Amino acid sequence: MVEDAEGKTHVKAILFVILVIFIAGFVLGYYIWGYRTQKHSDYKDMLQQTITYITTLEEKNLELAKNVSTLENEVASLKKQQGAPADSQVAQLTNRVAALEKENADLKAAVSLNEALTQENQQLRLKVQALVEAMNGSRPSGSAGNAPLQAPPLQRAAPK
Repeated sequence: MVEDAEGKTHVKAILFVILVIFIAGFVLGYYIWGYRTQKHSDYKDMLQQTITYITTLEEKNLELAKNVSTLENEVASLKKQQGAPADSQVAQLTNRVAALEKENADLKAAVSLNEALTQENQQLRLKVQALVEAMNGSRPSGSAGNAPLQAPPLQRAAPK
């Protein structure tokens, strides 16, 4: 009997918990869904608000699409500008290097020519000096008004 009494109280406790849960669900359900149904909804106003919202979204979408296409065009043009100057700069620098190498070769040729002319000038000065000395030695020393000839001073061309 004691077991029967415990079993009955146990069953009663379970039924009581189920009843409390059912009542709580009913009250919360009515509060959540039933409370709002007392107001009569204005479906035309709701549809108008929805249409306005969708129109706004579509306008924003079009603006964003335009912005995206503009940005894509700018990116493409910047990539072209970034790639093109590098090629033109390389070509321009290559031409500049070629011009500088040609100028360098011309200057080296001018330097070697200048050195050759300087050596030839020195040889000619030595020959002139030898001839002057030879003329001074063959002339009588007492001749009046004839001063010994001297070679002109060595002049070097100024570098450019």
